[in-house]
Amino acid sequence: MSKLGIRKVIRKWKARRMVKHGARPGRPQKIGPRELRRLNRVVENNPRATLVEITNESMLRCHPQTIQKALHKLDFHLRIPRRKPFLNTSAKRKRLLWCRQRRHWTVEDRRKYFYSDKAKVEIGVEGGYERVWRKPGTELHDRYLRGKRLYYFLGCNWTLPAESAYPYLTKTPS
Repeated sequence: MSKLGIRKVIRKWKARRMVKHGARPGRPQKIGPRELRRLNRVVENNPRATLVEITNESMLRCHPQTIQKALHKLDFHLRIPRRKPFLNTSAKRKRLLWCRQRRHWTVEDRRKYFYSDKAKVEIGVEGGYERVWRKPGTELHDRYLRGKRLYYFLGCNWTLPAESAYPYLTKTPS
C-alpha cells in the first residue's frame, strides 16, 4: 500500500472512528424484509392471483411492477400450469376396466360413440392461458397443476378433473 493510501485510512479513522464507507444517500426501499414475507404469504395462499390482486391483498401502496420485482426476488415466477403428466393407480385401473368391458364390441356398437380429443370448447375461461405463480422445481405439485375446466361436447356440459381418464368419450344422440 502506498503512503498516500495509508494517510487516507488514518484520516478516515480520526474523523469517524471507522474505516468503512458510511451510509449512502438515496431513497429507502419500498418493500423491505417484512413486506417480502407478507408477499410470500399472499402468493402461497393464492398462486393464481394476478399482480393487481396480489397488490391489493398485500395492502402495499406501490406499483404492480414493483410487486413483480419483489416476487422475482423471492424466486416466484409466473408460469403456465402443467397438465398432470402421469396416471395414478386408480386411473390405470379404470382405463383397464373400461377396455375390458368393451373388448367384445362390434363395429355397430362402436359407431354409437364419438371419440374426439380435438373438438372441445372451453366455457367460463377468459382468453389466453391460465397462469400460476410458483418457484422453480414445484411444477408438479398438485396446487400448481391445471385445475378443473368446463368442456362443452355435443350439447352436454361436463366438468372434468385434470386426471380424468376419458374426457374425450361422449355418446352420440340416436
